[in-house]
Amino acid sequence: MILNGVVRNIRYTAHVRAGELKRSPAATFDVNQASPFGILTYDANGDEMIGYSKWVSPKRTRSYPFARIYNTYHLPKKVTIIPIIKDEGLAGDLDRINFITFSWMNLMNVYIILAWYDDAVVSRRAGKITNQRFNTTYIHERLTELRSYHQTALHWNMMHFQRDFVDIYQRAVASYEILAQRFEIAMHSKQGNLQTLEAFMHKSMFDLERFKQITLQGSQSAAAREIVTQHAAEYTPVGKKMSIQIVNQLGGQYFLTVDGLYREGDNIVFQEAKNASKGVLPSLTDIQDGLFKLILFANMEVLTVDDVVMPFRVELHLSGNFAGKLGLPASAEAIAAFTTHNRFNRMQTTLLYLLNQEATANTQLSILLAGRV
Repeated sequence: MILNGVVRNIRYTAHVRAGELKRSPAATFDVNQASPFGILTYDANGDEMIGYSKWVSPKRTRSYPFARIYNTYHLPKKVTIIPIIKDEGLAGDLDRINFITFSWMNLMNVYIILAWYDDAVVSRRAGKITNQRFNTTYIHERLTELRSYHQTALHWNMMHFQRDFVDIYQRAVASYEILAQRFEIAMHSKQGNLQTLEAFMHKSMFDLERFKQITLQGSQSAAAREIVTQHAAEYTPVGKKMSIQIVNQLGGQYFLTVDGLYREGDNIVFQEAKNASKGVLPSLTDIQDGLFKLILFANMEVLTVDDVVMPFRVELHLSGNFAGKLGLPASAEAIAAFTTHNRFNRMQTTLLYLLNQEATANTQLSILLAGRV
């Protein structure tokens, strides 16, 4: 099947957060020492603030960057810090930022700060570096600029990429050359990285359209590979993996995969699956990652299947070592009976009530808990 979705606006309320966010004074903020997500404060009372999150790699499937953003999603202004390149050494991975991440953040109204790593340590695994550290001076400069920036994340991200992408990319490549010499470790080809950058440029300037076309080809191929890959954290008793193309009026284009897709009467159901292979319930981070991904699917205005408009709904499927099924939203009595039957502890019970709030607040979303016991 050929699936296409259209998103025009995002309306979503997040409830399943990791408690009170840690606050850090912006003046002394050290991104390398800071929590993965939190709040930057600019005055003594903490009234002026920006939510922040940081990625450890530009690849979206590493270290749950979406879960980190999800924890700041309720704040009026949120920024996410993304390394433009991450090179672990020739024996490891090389990841670069792509257009889907750029357009996804635009749609979610999340401000991007591109960054680069300028320090690391030698890994115990031969031929690799680890514990990479951002250049903090540049991030401080962009955070200071963002403090007084009052246009949308779309405007900021477009300006930032067009103005700064080439410089940051070149700094990242140069930094890895220095680290390679310092540690006597072979990194991925400098020439290959610079050729990629050159492909993104037109008349010596970064060209967003070229960046889009080139990286979308890679994303489409990655989505096709993901369809035939099954992970332990995904358990879908029904449906099959499928890829879908989503577009929006901001020029965003996404080639994504859905863990499970199946028919339910006249409806097409998009299912994001999270499974606890050992614990009772999937981890909070896993659940937040699934919810963030579903925001995009849940806000599709139109879905076509082989060019035919189809009704649909989205579902977060949670499986683990518990008994029975529970669909959310549900009554307090139904949740109490379910948690009592499975002897959930206080933290697990609280999580279910937060998930119920999420499903209640966002009518386009449903959540299904299906035990394997």
